[in-house]
Amino acid sequence: MDDEARQTTGTGVWSAIAVFVRDRVSGARNERLWRTLAISLGLISACSFAIKVYSFPTDAISDDARMFLSWMGQWENDGLLRGDFVADYWRAVSPWAYSALFRAAWAFGISPVAFAKLFPTLIFVPISFYTFRFIRAVGGQPIVGFLVT
Repeated sequence: MDDEARQTTGTGVWSAIAVFVRDRVSGARNERLWRTLAISLGLISACSFAIKVYSFPTDAISDDARMFLSWMGQWENDGLLRGDFVADYWRAVSPWAYSALFRAAWAFGISPVAFAKLFPTLIFVPISFYTFRFIRAVGGQPIVGFLVT
């Protein structure tokens, strides 16, 4: 009786699970398994983040977001914060891509405050995927890509 047969018959279900996991981790589908786990971790993180963020009142945002979002109210009301040096400052130092992203969301009817809460949730899964891909590209093993994700 070879080792693998002895392992699967010796202690039953647990040894069969151990053999299955060993074969999956060392097998040819190693990359796909760890990539799927990394993306699943990103999805779980996105869901838990969304639950945490949306459990607070709708107008509750961090101070940093408040500074960068305060001047965006001028898109709806031109007279809002007119002549306010602080609002002018934050408009001037906001990166153009950041402003364009929020402006596009506003064009679709999503307020800047709501989009500031929604956007991180949307990027968890792509960040997980591309982090895994980056680690693989620099030569890391699939399990390392998963752990870094």
